[in-house]
Amino acid sequence: MYNSITERVIRSAPQIGNIDMERLPQELTRIFAEIVSLRLQSVSNIDTPDFKGRVNNLRALANNLETIALVAENIENKESVAFVSATAHYLLLKIEAVQSQLDEYHCDFSAEGISSGISAILLFLIGNSPADAAEVSNNLKLRNNGSEIERTLCSFINLLSVGGLKEISDSTVPVQSSQGNYFESALDILWQKVALGIQQMASRLLGKVIVEPHSYFQEVIDLSLFEVSDEILSTLAGPFHLARLLQVLESDLLDRGVINIPPPAGVDGIIWFEILSKLATERPYLWDNHFSAIKRGLLNPGVSSVLTFPTGAGKSTLSELKIASAYLSGRSVVYIVPTHALEDQVKSNLIRLFDESFLIDGIAIDSEFTEVDQGAARISVMTPERCLSLLAIHPSRFASVGLVVFDEFHLIHGSKQNPSARNIDAMFCLLSLLEYVSEADFFLISAMVENGQDVAKWIEELTQRSCVLFDSSWKPTRQIHSCLIFQEGEIEKLSAQLKSDRKQSTLKAPSKKTKESLLATPFAYFSLKNIWDSSSTRDYFGTQLLNKKVALGTNKAWELTSNRYQVSAELASYFAQLGMKTLVFVDNPTVTKSTADQIVKSLGENKQVVADFEVRNRATLRSLQAELGDLKYSYYANNGNVAMHHGKLLPMERRLNESLFKRKDGVSVVVATATLAQGINLPAEVVILAGDDRYDEHSGFRESMMPYEILNAAGRAGRAGLNAQGIVIVVPGDIITVKENSISSKWWELKNNVFSKNDQCLIIEDPLQHLLDSLQDLGSNIGTNERNFLLRFKPERFAQGEMKKLFGKSFAAFKASREGREASFEASVTRLIDRRNSLSADSGTQWVEQVSFKTGLDESFITRMGYAIREELLGKIELFTVSDFVKWLFNFLKRDPALIDSLFPKMSTRSYLKKALGSSSTSPLDLHAKIQALETLVLVYISGYNMEYIDNMLPGRSDQYLNNARTFVLRLIPDLSFAFGLIALICREIFIEEAKDPKELPNELKYLATCIREGFDIPEKLFLKLKLSQITRVECHQQFESQRE
Repeated sequence: MYNSITERVIRSAPQIGNIDMERLPQELTRIFAEIVSLRLQSVSNIDTPDFKGRVNNLRALANNLETIALVAENIENKESVAFVSATAHYLLLKIEAVQSQLDEYHCDFSAEGISSGISAILLFLIGNSPADAAEVSNNLKLRNNGSEIERTLCSFINLLSVGGLKEISDSTVPVQSSQGNYFESALDILWQKVALGIQQMASRLLGKVIVEPHSYFQEVIDLSLFEVSDEILSTLAGPFHLARLLQVLESDLLDRGVINIPPPAGVDGIIWFEILSKLATERPYLWDNHFSAIKRGLLNPGVSSVLTFPTGAGKSTLSELKIASAYLSGRSVVYIVPTHALEDQVKSNLIRLFDESFLIDGIAIDSEFTEVDQGAARISVMTPERCLSLLAIHPSRFASVGLVVFDEFHLIHGSKQNPSARNIDAMFCLLSLLEYVSEADFFLISAMVENGQDVAKWIEELTQRSCVLFDSSWKPTRQIHSCLIFQEGEIEKLSAQLKSDRKQSTLKAPSKKTKESLLATPFAYFSLKNIWDSSSTRDYFGTQLLNKKVALGTNKAWELTSNRYQVSAELASYFAQLGMKTLVFVDNPTVTKSTADQIVKSLGENKQVVADFEVRNRATLRSLQAELGDLKYSYYANNGNVAMHHGKLLPMERRLNESLFKRKDGVSVVVATATLAQGINLPAEVVILAGDDRYDEHSGFRESMMPYEILNAAGRAGRAGLNAQGIVIVVPGDIITVKENSISSKWWELKNNVFSKNDQCLIIEDPLQHLLDSLQDLGSNIGTNERNFLLRFKPERFAQGEMKKLFGKSFAAFKASREGREASFEASVTRLIDRRNSLSADSGTQWVEQVSFKTGLDESFITRMGYAIREELLGKIELFTVSDFVKWLFNFLKRDPALIDSLFPKMSTRSYLKKALGSSSTSPLDLHAKIQALETLVLVYISGYNMEYIDNMLPGRSDQYLNNARTFVLRLIPDLSFAFGLIALICREIFIEEAKDPKELPNELKYLATCIREGFDIPEKLFLKLKLSQITRVECHQQFESQRE
């Protein structure tokens, strides 16, 4: 469970008794797994000598190491001592909670002592583990409400653990409350001084100037000790103990305060302090990995970085500090993200630190040409596709860029087995930025990359400046990984039963009765090590997972199956009933619904929470209702217990469901697809992976998930500030069985291929290398992705070696140089250039070539479209409305099926067209026959009709979520916006060639692509949307019309 760094911390604690300190990390993990087992089986005690022995060891560790932390001065391994003691305290508290069946820990203050929960929190903070401290504080409660000063003190300690310093600083510490009892009055005075000490510490960590800090903790220590005689010293143990822990913590915490980071070179200290003050209200403490990175110069101008910290290890804090360093020194920042969902999250985080005026929110832009967002923004957050489009069309916009942040940069990885246009675009984007803004710092972030050192050396070689790798494997949270298994004898009986039933049945497939009889007891095999690199049974812990059987499945061939989705739903329901927030990952949106429905059926609804949530979010729900036509069509989790999260949710639905899940009393389970694993911050206590494979649309078969994908999803279990420990359970597609100490091969496959690896296990491969390899045969056909990529380069007669220069800077070229393959690499680039030249006839028209390399479309198609635009649009373009441009484009496409083939080369776009048109195939000929219907759909969309109305117009059977309309709006419309942006781009390039000012083009054309994508028939409605970013398309139409009236 513990990463290698934390294991070293644990092992370096002093020897206590005869405890095996070398195996202590595994022993602590085993106890945690046993506690999980107790909770799941609703058992309150394990009455075995071994377990009692482990509990006794925990008490020895907790008490003896805490004493060392309190008494010893300046010990070298103070963090180890404190962390192990705190962990032992916390595990004992969890055992007591299971035994009492009360999931809370008492916060007690008395003259004789303080409770273990308080000790655990403060020791975890001393041990530089605020995530663990925050987890303890979630359940720390005063017994019998306590006195006013005790309530304040308990609240302060809880707030200190979660970084709630502003609330501490702004609070009023109550004065002495006890009357008539001198001893209790004296005790209250001591507690008050402790509270004032915590308040002063919080104020200093927030940056408030305190000229002469008062030594409250030392004063309490002194007052708690008094001489009874010359030889006897008495103490008020409780105040002394608490004050001493806080005194030890104070100096460490002040050193670790984010407020004390010195300003980087070129940054005004006063403005820097203002930014740190904002950050300190949310994340006031630096972790060891933050310290190390800052000490090694991460924030300094001229230093690029590759950051491969694991999931949840504080990458956001460092990225925000690096952005602040660039922003406050007068440089612009480009922040690249893989998805619009992550774009929303990043913008939301940055708005809290900086002035929100530089961030345009509420709209999505990718590769389509539009004049929206063309201002000189100081910080720009965008997808790689959007960045490439801007680099091609408005490269001057990047002139002042001093920092490029690429979040989830593993997107640049491309495998030969599964080539992707997105991977090529991402790498091309990074390469282009390295060319255009070579003087900028580059900050690449990913939790998955193994060969970060190679990437850092590559960046360093290209920029000729330092690029530092930060690859610490430490993280504040930890996961205990397990795999669902069954007893071999039980599975053999069920298989024999199926075989017998088949002989007796007259049906082709198993009956309902047969299916319902396939019940088996689920077990889990937990690894006691973070990396499954051991084959010894002592490093694993097997236990019955539930106190009931689960239903396995069968296929049409009467073979027993794992029934992964239903079993995952049963497990999730069980965890949810125990109050544990749970994520279930499945492989497609359709399965999210069936799995979620099953969990709702088991848990029921949580109407009380929903009622409160809907009152607080009334405006948002009203907006959603307007967009959909009725809330009954929404994916919003109005059952209050289970939410769905996948690519077909509207942004507003996604935010609502995430908010409900983050509420302590809100949704217990989220059933999600892989969209949630891409950097979105939505952690849980339990992660269940329903399978280690997925359906591949291209091959039509199921394929194994890559190890880094499984580990990235698993990394969502546990999150700093919420749950320091997380539980991960894989429910494999194949049934895994165990008999005595023998386990089936599927488990070994998971162990060796997935869980024997670190989180950072993806070796980046350059997709451009695979592109080079695929295009070496001059006689072979060129695929759609390859053709689109090649056309983005100018033919060699114009390019003056541009293509050779770019490929010469690629990661593939860097690796070829390292491996002594320069000559063969250069020869393959030469052959690639020959292939590019073969695609292009000499059109003799510069604007055609410009549009071709900016869009990746054939010059012949651009020439034909440009001719039509000249003849039919340019002479009267100022008279055209957005709707007129819609009609013109579809009238143009009706002329020839070949036009559809050229404008929509991607098969994904054609699939969406097929669905929207009800076509029999994706062939241009079949699509052409019905293309006119698309004009009506687009006109209805931009006129402000709701999605229910649009869904009724679309062919095919509707469903309860309007998924036909969702596919049209969320998938097809963005692709269509590219086509409309092409009209504007062609007009712009013609204007430039004719020495006309493109600024004279009408707004209806300049903003055409974004009007289509956002669903507006006039630019003024788009401007309203930009002003009121949170309202929906339909609401924007309604508000505009009401204002005009």
